[in-house]
Amino acid sequence: MPGFHPRWDGYLVSVHLQMERKLIGILIAVLLAALVYFLCSALGLPSIVGIIAAILVLLGGIPSGGYGLGSRFGGNRQV
Repeated sequence: MPGFHPRWDGYLVSVHLQMERKLIGILIAVLLAALVYFLCSALGLPSIVGIIAAILVLLGGIPSGGYGLGSRFGGNRQV
């Protein structure tokens, strides 16, 4: 079939899935950071403590192996 390259199409699907996983990991990290900030403010802590806690959650979670959706260093840990 002209114009059909299975290896190329598989590569594009693979790249798309990797980008989708990174996006989901970032979204989870941002939502978790917002939850941490609101939890700190609900506990009556100063807002600077909530901001620092949220930043630490973001640094630890975009994209990290902790969520199983990628690696901070770009490695691929497939089993």
